[in-house]
Amino acid sequence: VVTEVGMMAMFTKYCDVSKGEKKINLALVPVMKPGESKLVLTWGAKPKDLDIYVLAPHHDPSQPACEVNWRNKQCHSKTVKLDRDDTQGHGPETISLEHFNPGKYIVRIDEYRGNPARPQMEQGHATVAYYSPHMGGMFSFVGSTGYMEGRVWYVMAIDGETRQVEPCTRELCPPRPQPRD
Repeated sequence: VVTEVGMMAMFTKYCDVSKGEKKINLALVPVMKPGESKLVLTWGAKPKDLDIYVLAPHHDPSQPACEVNWRNKQCHSKTVKLDRDDTQGHGPETISLEHFNPGKYIVRIDEYRGNPARPQMEQGHATVAYYSPHMGGMFSFVGSTGYMEGRVWYVMAIDGETRQVEPCTRELCPPRPQPRD
C-alpha cells in the first residue's frame, strides 16, 4: 500500500519494494471529491506511445456520445477531460471524470502508430487504473481484462449511474473504427 499526503492510497500486488537503489514509478492521483473519478494509463518503455480513449454518453440520450482522447481533450462542458497525454513511454496518461451521465463510459487504449497484426501493448505491461472515492482503485492489465481488436485494447465499461465497472466484451463494448494516426 502506497500513501502520500493529499493523494488517494494505492495498493498493488505487482510491486517489489526492498532496501537499495531500486526505484519504482507509481502514478498516484489527488484525493477527489465525491462523484469524481480518474482513469490512469501506465506502461513500459515500449511501445513508445499509448493513448487512452473514453467514449462518454451525452446527458441527453438522443445526442451522440463524445470521445475524449489526445485529439479531443474534453467533452460535455469539461466534465470529462484528458489531463495528460504522454508520447515518450511509461505514462501516465490521465482522464478526469468530474460528472457522470446515465449510460456506459467505454474505456479503450490505442497503440499509436502500432501494427494491428503485431501490437506491443502486452510486452509493455499496459495497466489502466480506475480511481473513485467510494470504490478506491481498480486495476486492469492488458491480456487479462477486456479484449484486443487489432492494436486497440477494450478495457472496461463504467456505468454512469452506479459507477460499477465491467470488463469489456464485444457485446458490452463493440469495436469502433481503428483510430487514425
